Amino acid sequence: MSSRRLAKVLRQHDIYITASRNEACSNALIEALTCGLPTLFLNDSSNPEVVGWGGVSFDGESDMLSKLYELAEYIEPHRGCIRPDSLQDVALKYLFLAKEVINI
Repeated sequence: MSSRRLAKVLRQHDIYITASRNEACSNALIEALTCGLPTLFLNDSSNPEVVGWGGVSFDGESDMLSKLYELAEYIEPHRGCIRPDSLQDVALKYLFLAKEVINI
């Protein structure tokens, strides 16, 4: 599926849900956020850092449904907190990191 088609499909939805474990910096999660989807995510790996206030975390099956209701109730405030980095910002962060590593 092309990037444009994927973005169109994602934008047809209201919320993105991921229960992925141990997936550092999920591309799917970033794509959903970039399309403006508030996210219900497993509190694991880099998910909290990637999502920030753009969604709600859950710890497991026991609280997933209640957290989904919470996200749905406050969907617009969470949507307003989604601030994906531009490609230029990401590139600059990688450049800064590379310079730090070289200077160690």
